[in-house]
Amino acid sequence: LAQRLKDIFNDNVGDVIYIFPSATNFVLTKGALAHSLGQYIAGKGFQPRIYDEPEMSEYVRYSIATDEQLDELTQIVQDWRKQYEISKNASYS
Repeated sequence: LAQRLKDIFNDNVGDVIYIFPSATNFVLTKGALAHSLGQYIAGKGFQPRIYDEPEMSEYVRYSIATDEQLDELTQIVQDWRKQYEISKNASYS
């Protein structure tokens, strides 16, 4: 499950969010878009670790979950990515 969690982020947003390489059972992401994605995921009922400390404000951590939760998380991340692409393209118009 830990590898699947990493794959969800690497495959869907690894080109726009920094994902720390890790052999742990969680995924740590960094960047302004990482925070945006974390807020989006939290709004969908998941509980990523969004840090309050100023020096950690661009970091978000995700822990492993069940297969069913990972299925749902995959769709949420893909939906966020679609919205990101739409807003990015709209800003160039």
